[in-house]
Amino acid sequence: MKLTPILPQTVRAGVYDASQRPHRTEKRPPRVVDFYELELCLSFTQHEAADIDGTLNPVEPGSVIVAKPGQKRYPLLTYRCYYLHFSPEPCIRPWLDGMPDVMNASDFHLYQSLFRCLISEYNAGDQGNELLIQTKCLELLCQIHQDAVMHERTKVISRKAAHAAIIKAIDYIDENYSQPIRLEDIAASAGFSPFYFHKLFSAATKKTPRRYILEKRLRAAEELLLTGETTLTETAFACGFSSQSYFNFIFKKENRQTPKQFRAQRQKCPSVGDHE
Repeated sequence: MKLTPILPQTVRAGVYDASQRPHRTEKRPPRVVDFYELELCLSFTQHEAADIDGTLNPVEPGSVIVAKPGQKRYPLLTYRCYYLHFSPEPCIRPWLDGMPDVMNASDFHLYQSLFRCLISEYNAGDQGNELLIQTKCLELLCQIHQDAVMHERTKVISRKAAHAAIIKAIDYIDENYSQPIRLEDIAASAGFSPFYFHKLFSAATKKTPRRYILEKRLRAAEELLLTGETTLTETAFACGFSSQSYFNFIFKKENRQTPKQFRAQRQKCPSVGDHE
């Protein structure tokens, strides 16, 4: 049986160190990736994010970057990393293209050892060690594949956890909308930091927590106004508004009529039973 060779051809390997360069926040022209690029982040000077095709991917020591040909990379990072640029056989390119752009190394020391061996053999310049370089490259790709599978499983678990957290937050709002609610309180009920929770909630509901609370209070106020059993002041406080004047202002802004006008108009409208 004839085996199809899958050994990748190494193009470049080495250590990239931009940690001493001043950090630049402006977005410079992108660099289009020519070959497959693997990087192991070793250190960074501050909070970093790899910008690949316009998407910011947070990185830290131990992050593995898998950049594919045709992607655009924006040079904002000031980190230190091992890198390997290579050209694989066509049969494994679809597999590589499906890899996440950034993930965490499950075994940093193993990655470090593989990169060091690759870089050492590559820089030696001995044509006789090409097979060793290719073998180590395959070992590295196998490890990345294992971590990519784990990365996807973790994402599924994270999505489930995020969904459960959003449900908890909504339940908290439903139970406490009549009281002053802080973002910190909602985030704590869901088990997240305020910053991360705000981002998570907004992505899941397409509304900010503040907007969701406001809409909840307005719907509750409309229900009370339709009963006609509470004054406007009582309605405002029962629905979590700090004063009747603020309630009037927000209600009119959202509904294009005051609470009083809303109540009067609805009371004039006959119910379905009146037509029967």
